[in-house]
This record gives sequence, C-alpha cells and structure tokens, in this order.
Amino acid sequence: MTGYLTGLGISVITNQFRRILGAADIEKLGLSAFGQQIQETMASSVNTTGYFAELIVLFKSIPYLNLYSVAVGLGTMVFIRWMKKSFPRIPAALLALVLMTGVVAIFSLDQKGIQVLGAIPSGLPSLSLPHVPLLDYLRLLPGAIAVVAITLCEGCCWSAAPAENTIPKRTAIRCCSATAWRP
Repeated sequence: MTGYLTGLGISVITNQFRRILGAADIEKLGLSAFGQQIQETMASSVNTTGYFAELIVLFKSIPYLNLYSVAVGLGTMVFIRWMKKSFPRIPAALLALVLMTGVVAIFSLDQKGIQVLGAIPSGLPSLSLPHVPLLDYLRLLPGAIAVVAITLCEGCCWSAAPAENTIPKRTAIRCCSATAWRP
C-alpha cells in the first residue's frame, strides 16, 4: 500500500512541477509522436502520454522555464507551508489561491507567460454521460477493479491500525465489513 501511494504522489508531483516551471507541453517539445505511440499501445480512446513521457518533458523543458511561473508556484508552496505551521486553523490553500490570484491580476502576470483559466462560464453544466465506446469501458474495467481493490485494502489497513493496541486483532472479513463490503 505504501508503494502505491508513494508512486501516486511521485506521479502527481512530477506533473505539478512541470506546471510550476511553466514548462512547454509535449507538442511544443516535439514529443507528440511519442505520446501517440503510447496511446496506440494502450489501444484506448483515453488520452494519456504516460509517466515517462511526462518525465522526459519535465527535463527537456527546464531550459525554457518561466521565472514568473516558478516564483508564483514556489511562493504559493512556501506560503501554504508557513500558514499551516503558523496558523493551522486557517484554510491555507484557499487563502493562497485568493492571494496568488490577486498577485497575478495586479501585476498582469498572465501577459508574462503564467497560464490562467480565463473566462469561466456561469451556471451549471449540463448533465451528460461521456462519449466513450463500450469497448473502452471493457478495457478500463481491470484498472477500475484494481482501484477498488486498492481502496478496499487501504481502508482495511487504516481501520486495523488504531485498533491493534486496544482491541483483539480483527480478521479480514470484519475489516471488509467495516468498509460496507459483505462477502
């Protein structure tokens, strides 16, 4: 379980560092053919490039980094860490979002290479199902089952950990029952 969560964290932080650096996308660095090859290997309509393509893009984009983006990204991380340490009851991430939105707007950093969302449409989006072929649902099913199994195992680990010192050891069946799965 620890390995899975560590891998997930590494994947997320790699993607976020690329965004903090203001790094170019795969297409801008000429790696779109590499991403297309990976997608064809998966034989799915799911648009992905994979972790190693993300890592290659991260390293290749370092010479093209945007210093404004780096300053805002690192400043936000430092601010959140400081807020959590100094004022733990205040929602640091929300305050950082509002503060950095103001900084970007006041200094017109969007014109200096920082990507912003732009205009956000008002109102609720219409409710609809994604247009994914049935065959792709079947291809995604093993991964979905794996996610359910990992979530179930993680729930079992977390529910058993505090009880080890106070209650007799729980069995796997009781642990699964605690997460609303009945065999």
